[in-house]
Amino acid sequence: MKPTLVIFSTDIELIERLRSQSTQLPYVSYAVGNGPTVTKTEQLDALKVSQMDAVERYGFNPPQPLFEARVLKAPTGLVERGLPKYAISGVALPGDYPRNARSELELVISAMLKAIKEFNGKGQDQILRIGLLPEQLSLEKLPPSEVFQMLERIYGEVIAA
Repeated sequence: MKPTLVIFSTDIELIERLRSQSTQLPYVSYAVGNGPTVTKTEQLDALKVSQMDAVERYGFNPPQPLFEARVLKAPTGLVERGLPKYAISGVALPGDYPRNARSELELVISAMLKAIKEFNGKGQDQILRIGLLPEQLSLEKLPPSEVFQMLERIYGEVIAA
């Protein structure tokens, strides 16, 4: 099975607006709620987390290879609070990396999908449902149509390949 990205928020209007703009993407679904609620209702296997959350909440010890995401096993305490058993870390960038929402998003999506594909290819547990907040896809900075076109292209290159 191919992974599904579950975009979630407590803002029902935002979720409905995004849903209407991505109907061509069968591997994107939506949910309304917070992390523990969506984890349960959508049966999430992993959450996309920031680099800071990876260090502070998931015990990731830097340095992380540049331009790569990692699959992290969630601490027992987070799982007991209703979060998924895995997290996908943010991407480490060098300090001199030019800040641009489009190029950063392309890098983040690609690195996240590569980390999931690599993890799933090991034949252990599988990550098939990944929760993301809208801001993790830069949906507050870029037009949703542009984000979804980028997602469609990268998903096709990384997962379908």
